[in-house]
Amino acid sequence: MSAPARPPLTMRATSVTLSPDVIGSRTKIVKVKQPWADALVTGRKDVENRTWPIVPGCGENTPVWFLVASSKSKPTAAVMRDYQKRMALTNPHGRPFKDEASDFSYGEILGLVLLKGCYKSWGQSAWYNSPDVAWVVQDAWEFRTPIPLHPGDGFQTQASLGDVGRAHFGYLERVRAEIARLL
Repeated sequence: MSAPARPPLTMRATSVTLSPDVIGSRTKIVKVKQPWADALVTGRKDVENRTWPIVPGCGENTPVWFLVASSKSKPTAAVMRDYQKRMALTNPHGRPFKDEASDFSYGEILGLVLLKGCYKSWGQSAWYNSPDVAWVVQDAWEFRTPIPLHPGDGFQTQASLGDVGRAHFGYLERVRAEIARLL
């Protein structure tokens, strides 16, 4: 069951023009566990940690668009404590974030992220875990209405919208419509 839709946050100033055309059949969907997925699409988490670059050739100052899908697994108590600690470090003047695992959406495409690039190290963030590859977020947009992942879509970590067998789930059209609603 989805959490109620909430309006997207106002993002920091950017020169990026968001349009439905930034999404295509080769756009990546990346599954991210909660609460990290929510923090990414709301612009509160500025680094996604992975052991690989999102696409071949992604390096420093190499922008890449990707969709964030929340996994179906609920966070453990230890993950929630880590999340709350990092949120307190990055938001020291209040708690503008969710506290409970039940507050999050699961198994849905939550939003769109534009990466500044992929970096071998990024010590400038409370969100970076060395020695991972830092996918550094330039901007993020949370969808007003998350898009449920199709029950037959069994991708594990990363996929492209137009992969064989995925195109018939209608994600591309639904994502473009959701972006149009944000404009």
